[in-house]
Amino acid sequence: MKNIILIGYRGVGKSTIAQKLAEHFLSPMLSLDECIKEQVGDLQQFIQREGWEIFRRIEGNALKSLPANHHIIDCGGGIIETAENISILRELGTVVWLKANEQTIQTRLKTTHTRLSLSGTDYVNEISQVLKRRNPLYQKAAHYIIDTDHKELREIVQQIIQTIEPNFC
Repeated sequence: MKNIILIGYRGVGKSTIAQKLAEHFLSPMLSLDECIKEQVGDLQQFIQREGWEIFRRIEGNALKSLPANHHIIDCGGGIIETAENISILRELGTVVWLKANEQTIQTRLKTTHTRLSLSGTDYVNEISQVLKRRNPLYQKAAHYIIDTDHKELREIVQQIIQTIEPNFC
């Protein structure tokens, strides 16, 4: 089985869905952010201290070191901001973009813990601006797009399984 790689903006459910897919496919789950945390410690503190550019470089190196198959991989929302990463993602496995609209993301992020801003503004108010920049990149990286708006977790997981499982049997 090739890797299944989840991409998408913050709050679309990548981590939770990756866990459910790992259970279904009996595969180990890897969080790219967790791999980076092992190297640098707390991500928000690291980014505040070193900046996004250095973080993105470390993120790309971590991506290159991931296993070639049999894993469910949860990537950080900005993994697609580097062209080289998009190529690596597509070679590393089947890339699924978990897509949500701005309102859905805003609602989900308001119920989670505080996150570091990507643009220097409030992390909830920057969604529109960041999605405008990232959506074409997510599209370019994705083999499949799964809309998560107005769907329960089990519906999303089932849709992913039905979409990609025929290719993994």
